[in-house]
Amino acid sequence: MEPSLCYVQNYASAKVTDIRAAQELLRQRRDCTITAHSCVMISHHASAGVYLCNEKPESLSPACRDLSSSIDGILTQCAPITGAEGPEVQGQQFWQQGFNIAIRKIGAW
Repeated sequence: MEPSLCYVQNYASAKVTDIRAAQELLRQRRDCTITAHSCVMISHHASAGVYLCNEKPESLSPACRDLSSSIDGILTQCAPITGAEGPEVQGQQFWQQGFNIAIRKIGAW
């Protein structure tokens, strides 16, 4: 994994508690296959969405459990902002394999 990108233009931050709940759901998921050149939500909880984006010209099947480590990276490397209901974060983490994980508020793309 590479360092996290902590500010992504046009993304809105999600509550950290919702991000953690989405992370736990992701760890339980069995299949995180993604088609070429696409971006899909692979987990969510309340306001938080976790997205897997594939930059490669072929499908990829990373282990869902491994992808959850990107959430830890983003939450560790990106300073939270103070939201109305507690700390909020947004960010993106890139993997050398050609995909990335983004976390943001659902509905704010």
